[in-house]
Amino acid sequence: MMSTLMRNNSGFGWDPIGKTFTAHEDVWKYYLKSHPSHSKLRGKSMVDYEYLKIVVGGGVSSGNNSISVDPDDTDATTFEPENRTVGIEEFSYDPNSDTFITPNNYEPAYQPPSPNQPDCQPEHSILSPDLMVRPGSTVPAKIRESTRFYPYFKDCIGAIDGTHIPASVKGRDVSSYRDRHGNISQNVLAACNFDLEFMYVLSGWEGSAHDSKVLSDALARKNGLKVPQGKYYLVDCGFPNRRKFLAPYRGVRYHLQDFAGHGNDPENEKELFNLRHASLRNVIERIFDIFKSRFTIFKSAPPFLFKTQAELVLACAALHNFLRK
Repeated sequence: MMSTLMRNNSGFGWDPIGKTFTAHEDVWKYYLKSHPSHSKLRGKSMVDYEYLKIVVGGGVSSGNNSISVDPDDTDATTFEPENRTVGIEEFSYDPNSDTFITPNNYEPAYQPPSPNQPDCQPEHSILSPDLMVRPGSTVPAKIRESTRFYPYFKDCIGAIDGTHIPASVKGRDVSSYRDRHGNISQNVLAACNFDLEFMYVLSGWEGSAHDSKVLSDALARKNGLKVPQGKYYLVDCGFPNRRKFLAPYRGVRYHLQDFAGHGNDPENEKELFNLRHASLRNVIERIFDIFKSRFTIFKSAPPFLFKTQAELVLACAALHNFLRK
């Protein structure tokens, strides 16, 4: 039961204090619909989890290989390997020799170096954050020029969502990169404005990671996602409704196709809000479609080291913005 959840499902986290599985309400709903007999896992303390993780082979997303670029970084960002020790969760157990084996495909995480390191050499990918668009100080034209959106969304600066891009990963780390559709992928979080330009991109998270977990990482980074005071982004139900991130009403029609056709007009104020919200937030879906259509290398897993695959996403996002100018 626990093995099934750990190996084949995405969106789950782990509370080391309470020793329980954690996930968004929608993730639990989706999982229990497919595994109704596993309801006891929700809220149950799993004291043997750390030992079971060794037996199962890991599979927990950590974001160790994630990298990002945003307009507030230095003029050029150089990514270098971070020195970190290999933890017990990264070993596999060999019952024949009764020993733990270090994975051969171990790759250290990549993080931007400190700006106080003047001798840093550009050994790896260099990205120009100038190509990431900064939030504007005025109301976006798409909102300002429409009575459907103004003044209700006047403080909105864009939309945020995650998208999965096929990834090439080898060894025991494969399980943590398997998304909820069973594909090996990296989860890429992006923020864009209403002119179809990227404002922030974080790549390299495992495909099993839930979007809300990736967003939390983006906000916690030293040069991570910044939201101007009094402004907010639109998000879907995969994210919690919190300050600076506006989600739609839950349990109410939301997707644009739900309102398509004769007789499907909004029936109350919540449905009307969700329709307007979805109409604006659709910009993030459109930019992902344009991005993947323009850079067809992402239609399949690129044959590079994973760190290169993550950096390639950032480089193409910057190129996308350049081509939009």
